[in-house]
This record gives sequence, C-alpha cells and structure tokens, in this order.
Amino acid sequence: MESSYNWSFTDGGEDCPVVEPSIETLEAQDVGVTSASLRGELTDMGGDHSVDTFFRWGEDENNLENSTSSWSQSSPTSFSETITGLNQDTEYFFRAVGVNEAGEGEGETLSFTTISPEVPTVNTLEEEKIDEINFLLKGEIEDHGREGLEVFEVGLEWTSTSGLYGNPNKEETFSYTDDQFETEVRLRPETMYYFRAKAQNEDGWGYGEERSFQTGFSESGIIRIRWNNKEREIEIEPEGRFKVNP
Repeated sequence: MESSYNWSFTDGGEDCPVVEPSIETLEAQDVGVTSASLRGELTDMGGDHSVDTFFRWGEDENNLENSTSSWSQSSPTSFSETITGLNQDTEYFFRAVGVNEAGEGEGETLSFTTISPEVPTVNTLEEEKIDEINFLLKGEIEDHGREGLEVFEVGLEWTSTSGLYGNPNKEETFSYTDDQFETEVRLRPETMYYFRAKAQNEDGWGYGEERSFQTGFSESGIIRIRWNNKEREIEIEPEGRFKVNP
C-alpha cells in the first residue's frame, strides 16, 4: 500500500513529513446571557510553518454549523474568539480546529450553557405627602441581580392610568448612588395617580410593584388648556393671581 506525504525542509537539512496539527479544545470562559469566549490551544504545528486556527460551534452536537474567523499561527499557542448573538439559557457545543498543508486537526467537542438574565429586584415604597399636590415618590433596591452585576441607573415613573407607563414627561431617572432613592413631583389636584420604582443593571430593567394615591384640592391649582394648538398650564396661586407655564 502506497502512502503520500507533504514534506517540509527544516534548518537541520532533513526533509520531514507534514502531518495534521494537534489541537486541544479548552473550556469556554466569560459565558454571559448572549455571548461566550471560546478557547483552544495549538500544541503541535505538525511540521508545517503555519496553521490556521478557528472554532466550529452550534446547538446540535452532531452538526456544528457555525464557524468563527480563522487566524494564522506560526508557532504553538493558545487562541480564543468571542461569539455573540446567542440565545439565553441555551446549551451550545464547540470545538477548536487547526488546518495546515496536511489537513485538519480537531480538538474534542465541549459545551457551555448561556445564563438567564437577572434584572434587579425593586420595591416601590409608600409615597410621602408634602402638600395636596406635591409628593415624594420613593423606591428601594432589594437585590442587584446575579453575582457580578451592579445597578447603574434608577428611576420612578407615574401615571394617571394604571399600568400605562413610558411617558418621558412622567418619569425621572438618575445614576445609581444608593439602594434607596426618591424624587419630588408636582401633580394635578384631585387626581388618582399610580407609580412604580425601577432600576437597571446590565441585564435590563427591574420594576417594583405599582402603588397609588389621590391628590387633594389645592387653592394653588393647575388648569390645562389648549391655546394656539399647544397645551399650556395655567397655575392659580393662593392670592388669586395666575401665571401661564410654557
């Protein structure tokens, strides 16, 4: 039976056959909600001057349909690649690959599982009444989320319709400085209001339970009218004077 080889000339003056490179697949690192860092090691060049290394990966252990970019290595070395756009709480399989003139060498197939997002746990605290139409809305962070995550933004939002949030004119957000936070709001008199606290970490926003309260009658009332196709506020002061807010 005849055998064929690719030959490489070495500095020692002797011809050596080139064989497939030796590759090891290493455990994935920095596994997150939608990303992970794949790692491998080129342990033997197989007698060639360069080896192209990359990873194959996918959700089916028997069909790794995705490949990363390849990198040309000139000596044995470790290598890595971060893959993104993954599904949360999902198992993925991968293996390291090296290619030289003689062919392809592969490491064993390993797996990792992306994590589930864990947003902050937030409590909406009872409002504090300043007067009939001015209130302090308060919130508190109970848990920042999974280990390694920190809250970086907090806020409070309010509405006159239960569950209807998202109006940028009816929320206050600010950078996180403490687990308890508050904001003062001036509201319409004799109106039922609903509010909730919220906090954000790398995985997203967490929301507290909804609370509600009723504003009272104020001699310094606010009347809203439409004038020149624009909504304006007329603020009535205790002395009976009034001013138009833009």
